[in-house]
Amino acid sequence: MKKKVIFRFDDIHPLMDLEAFEFIESLSTFCPSSIMLCVIPENKDKSLVKSNLPITDFWNKLLLIESRGVTIGLHGLEHKLKFSRKSLLNVSKQSEFTGLKYSSQREMILRGLSILRKKGLNPKFFAAPAHGFDKTTLKVLNDINFKNISDGFTRNVCIKDGLTWIPLKSWKPSTIFFGSFNTVCLHPNKSNIKTIRNGIMKKISNKENIDFVSSISSRNSYTSLDFLSEVIYSILIKFLLFKRNLYTFFKQRKKSFLSIN
Repeated sequence: MKKKVIFRFDDIHPLMDLEAFEFIESLSTFCPSSIMLCVIPENKDKSLVKSNLPITDFWNKLLLIESRGVTIGLHGLEHKLKFSRKSLLNVSKQSEFTGLKYSSQREMILRGLSILRKKGLNPKFFAAPAHGFDKTTLKVLNDINFKNISDGFTRNVCIKDGLTWIPLKSWKPSTIFFGSFNTVCLHPNKSNIKTIRNGIMKKISNKENIDFVSSISSRNSYTSLDFLSEVIYSILIKFLLFKRNLYTFFKQRKKSFLSIN
């Protein structure tokens, strides 16, 4: 079976980088069904603010993009991250949801969905900021019947804990992955748009892209191969985080040494 990918763009909000948004707009005209947009209902993460003024007619433009076939997802509520070591995936030590009580998480998710729906959008999946969520988050999603989650390291799209998991195993279109399905998580900016475009175009020309509806309809029950994939990627993520932390440590030591001398 040929490997298939879908492309997920994170941190979509009115004050995002204009060039990145226009890039996504252009993609929506020729491969809309293979694009997932993670929209932040009320962004309060200052690190994501790239402009003093909101993108002109942002929400109506997003409606047009969705009407072309792009799938909209809920990317948290405010993207306000706090330190946490207890997220299920351990991809990051930050989270908007992990550790909060059930009532708080439920209120946040329902509020986020309400905001997007009042804008006329139809969110179809949940994507936690920084991949940070816990078992309470999963219970909330089950209880409110919002059952598609874009995350995890399963081999393929599968049903686990009552939810449909749409696995995300790379952050570059060119990365090799285990299994026959993968979501590529992308954060476009002025410096990487060309690289992302070329990577996506190569996948499309090789007919390796798949549409969101087909990916969901192809889901199967969770199997031992999905468990094996989770173990492999968990080990890989820990290694990469250790490598990054080690690099940061020596970089800071070198900087301190040079400043002393």
